[in-house]
Amino acid sequence: MTPRRRTFIPLALVLVSLASLILVPFLVQRSVDELRREITHVAEPARALVTEIQLVLALEVAGARAFLLTGDSRYAVAHEAARVARTQAIARLLPLTRRLGPRPHGAAVELVDALRPADAGLDSLFAGRLSAAQYVERLSGQQASFERATASAVHLDREIGREVAERLELIRVRERFGTVLTALLVLLASVAALLVAHLGREYRLLAARRDAQARRQEALRGAAEALSAATSVPEAVRTIAERAVSLTRARGAYVERLEAPAPGGEMEVVAVAGDGVPPLGTRVPYPGSLSAEIIGSGEATVMMEVGAIGERMAPYLRETCRGCSGLVVPLTSEGSVLGALVLLRGAEQRRFTADEAASVRGLADLASAALRRVLLLEQIDRERRSRLALLQSTEEAICEVDAEGRFTFVNRAAARILGYAPEEMLGRDAHALVHATRPDGSPYPVQECPISRAALAGRSVRADTEMLWRKDGTLFPVEYSSSPIIADGEVRGAVVVFTDITERKRIEAERAALLAREREARGEAERRAREEEALRRATEAMTAAYTVEETLRRIAESALDATAADGAFVERLDETQRWLVVLAAAGELTPKVGTRLPYERSFGERVIERGEPLVI
Repeated sequence: MTPRRRTFIPLALVLVSLASLILVPFLVQRSVDELRREITHVAEPARALVTEIQLVLALEVAGARAFLLTGDSRYAVAHEAARVARTQAIARLLPLTRRLGPRPHGAAVELVDALRPADAGLDSLFAGRLSAAQYVERLSGQQASFERATASAVHLDREIGREVAERLELIRVRERFGTVLTALLVLLASVAALLVAHLGREYRLLAARRDAQARRQEALRGAAEALSAATSVPEAVRTIAERAVSLTRARGAYVERLEAPAPGGEMEVVAVAGDGVPPLGTRVPYPGSLSAEIIGSGEATVMMEVGAIGERMAPYLRETCRGCSGLVVPLTSEGSVLGALVLLRGAEQRRFTADEAASVRGLADLASAALRRVLLLEQIDRERRSRLALLQSTEEAICEVDAEGRFTFVNRAAARILGYAPEEMLGRDAHALVHATRPDGSPYPVQECPISRAALAGRSVRADTEMLWRKDGTLFPVEYSSSPIIADGEVRGAVVVFTDITERKRIEAERAALLAREREARGEAERRAREEEALRRATEAMTAAYTVEETLRRIAESALDATAADGAFVERLDETQRWLVVLAAAGELTPKVGTRLPYERSFGERVIERGEPLVI
């Protein structure tokens, strides 16, 4: 082998190894970056959308039950808004799952199919095609539809998680492959003695870069876990600032939260970590600021000197971090501006690099998703408190009991009417506390109570015939309605709404008495008018009569008219004093004229002897 060839072979090996050391990490990194982009820009947004769909679906279920309880049209408006939000989320979700693969996309289509029957029931309720009672009758089927939709959402989330796990595993395999191949290439390059040291230094530099990347990846995983555990905005932004300092070994970091992007909006420092940061709560105008420009571009920006971060913020930073350099990363989610993450390094530290900017960009994406999630959680909590305030502010008494009949919720109106503080009633047996005794003092068994029977049987009932006992021992009438709470096909309790109708009952009794007196007075006036008219006609008739028979007949007819009787007749005691003879008759049910009836022990005998009318 000629010297030239002996020289060429190691040089060729070095060149090939050097080229491979450059090309292999580049290709591996490009493929790994592509997989990470799929995770960051496809899988994570898809999981966030699945979470959003689950939250909106929970709001729709709660709104439907609140609508059943109150009939408030605001819940229908909220349902429509939630439906629009969910439809938009599904429209964004389907293209993402299609990019992830057939399994997630199939699970997403399954979720869409599972939502249709649940949506049909809610639409019928809020559109008025189903009454509340009809919807309650179908509630078990509706609940099953919601459970299928929830199970489909969980299945979709698992499929997306599986795709993420597969890609992470592929990233690890490729990184391992790149590391092994790099080591082989370094070993091959070591054959050329003159370039071993040089190739060794290159390898060490490359290894250092990979170690730094591994540390950043590990830090990002830890940040993702910490952000997933955050349940409030202050906790989330504090975690973002702390993890940013840990990830980049910066001197300090702070999070600016945008209150409103409209003219007049401000950026507020809501979280700080490390040293050299502005005071917590510092506010600067947003429009026209550097933060606005960077947030608008959507890209991380390295600042060589803190004065470039913004004229309004520079005075704070010059006092606390003179000569510092900075890295500003926008926090956005689904096109909405949330704020900015600002990292600071002292003059004695090196400037931020492009790799660090990319890592912090990944942290910012995680932070944006976490902020969006906790904002949604806070919104849900605000809506829950709003619904609770609505129940507390109504004048109707509203109570909730569990399957054992114990109070689990009592609004202020119910507690006030019954004379208790709400906390005195919670956990106590409802029937034993306010309904255990009848008005006469006898025991009222719970098995005979229509409210308890209907609730345990899963039926709704409404009536105004029951009485409840106050804390002071007084009794009052109520109008009530009881509706069962059914979950998973089982009766979990009931919601009871009642109203004190003492005043209504008093008014009804007074009205009934007044109507009775009015009917009695009207009847008495009509009776007197008939009597007077009959007497007038009788007087005229008797005056015009020419014979005794005609006079007696007209007396009977006048008596018939005066009393509105079915019949009347006139009888006279004969000369033997033993018989009563019918001399005249009018109407029906009367004996014939000329009929002779025994006088002894007859009604005629009693009337003649007493000289007064007799009612028989």
